[in-house]
Amino acid sequence: MRRAFEFSAAALRGKRGTVPWMLALVSGLVLMQLLFVGVLTAVHAIPDARIVGQLASDLDAGLWVGSDEAVDPVTRGGRSDAYTDCIVITAGLGDDGINPLRSALTLPHLGSCQPAAAGISALLAGETPPVEATYARYWGGFAVFTRPLLAFGGLGALRIFAATAAIAAVAGLFFVLRRRTSVWVPLALVAPLALTTNLLGQVGYGVIHVLEFAVMVACAIGGVLAARHGMFLVGAVSVFAGGVFVFVDFLHNPPLAWALFAFSAAASFVAQRRSESHPVRQAIVAVVVASVGWIAGYALTWASRWGIGILSGAATFDEIAGKVALWTDGSGEEAVAAGLGGGIRKNAHFWLTFVPFAWLVLAACLLLVAIVIVVAVRRKAFPALGVAGVLAAVAVIPLVWLEVLPAHSQHHYFFVYRAIPGAVAVLAAAAAMFFVSERPRLTPARDARGSAGG
Repeated sequence: MRRAFEFSAAALRGKRGTVPWMLALVSGLVLMQLLFVGVLTAVHAIPDARIVGQLASDLDAGLWVGSDEAVDPVTRGGRSDAYTDCIVITAGLGDDGINPLRSALTLPHLGSCQPAAAGISALLAGETPPVEATYARYWGGFAVFTRPLLAFGGLGALRIFAATAAIAAVAGLFFVLRRRTSVWVPLALVAPLALTTNLLGQVGYGVIHVLEFAVMVACAIGGVLAARHGMFLVGAVSVFAGGVFVFVDFLHNPPLAWALFAFSAAASFVAQRRSESHPVRQAIVAVVVASVGWIAGYALTWASRWGIGILSGAATFDEIAGKVALWTDGSGEEAVAAGLGGGIRKNAHFWLTFVPFAWLVLAACLLLVAIVIVVAVRRKAFPALGVAGVLAAVAVIPLVWLEVLPAHSQHHYFFVYRAIPGAVAVLAAAAAMFFVSERPRLTPARDARGSAGG
């Protein structure tokens, strides 16, 4: 077992060649799907009665309410995603007639907040409320966190954990990215999200968003660490990171997770090799590998979930195909602007109109970009400017996503809008990377001499 692990680890770093790397990657991806099913089955085996009791006590204490229209504590005119929160906290409840594996595959829930509150009261009274619906098209990996925490500590424990995990993840990304680039790169990457989104403000009535944010940032840390060991490992970790994120994701902010990972991994890779030749070419390779790898892992793992659902009878092909068509085509959806640019316009308008500091952050980002261009021209630092430009291309990812899923992007603008400041954050961080790329990287010997000299 140990030798097999060592061989796989070496293969994923590209030490055994391309074919072993591909075999190790495919094997790891398959094992990851099996692990996901096993872990979900285990957490769905937690007795429902304990979760019901905690949620009933929390409902009486006012920690959650039977209303889907919770006011967003940050944005004007927005709202918290209480609707999804109630689905998340009641995931797996209401149907005692199925085993844990079936519960994990069908993901039953009590519905949005009003029916969920009534359902909890019914379950507490020994009645069996009708299961509102199932979400077999999603992995529902958030249950790995929600069900154990709800069972042993209620909503308070879940919210404390989500907030702590998100803060720890951001601090971790800041630390590892600062070590490989400079303090300004992670600052430029994190500040727009902290100042102009409601992510951390969702702890009360949208805790799933905070959990997803913690996972996406943790995946970005993995990309930064992988970059130290070469492009083969970056490619492998990219695929695994996309798969891990879709495991917990409820289609809230995939473009933000995608862009955050691709930029962090590529910037770290470029920064550690800035003294080598052809920096722009290396930046292009890093961005392409990290971006393609992440979306491949995301898509394959989600397709795997659909396949498992259809083969097990937990979901139907028509159900999944209908939902995909709805979010991409928008047929029958009200308030969906037709034509190219509808998703970008609606989300950008919401961000710039209703979110504090949005205009200030956008202006600061554009000013930074202008300064970088002027400095690059004056210093004739065109290779460094080219590297920054390649990294800035990652900012296009969130915008493309908004157009590929126009109906979803416009219907759920009150949380999808985070893709816009995400693009701004990448643009600002890419501009900050200009100064990193322009600075020659010290060799280990020069580093040692510098340290010895104080």
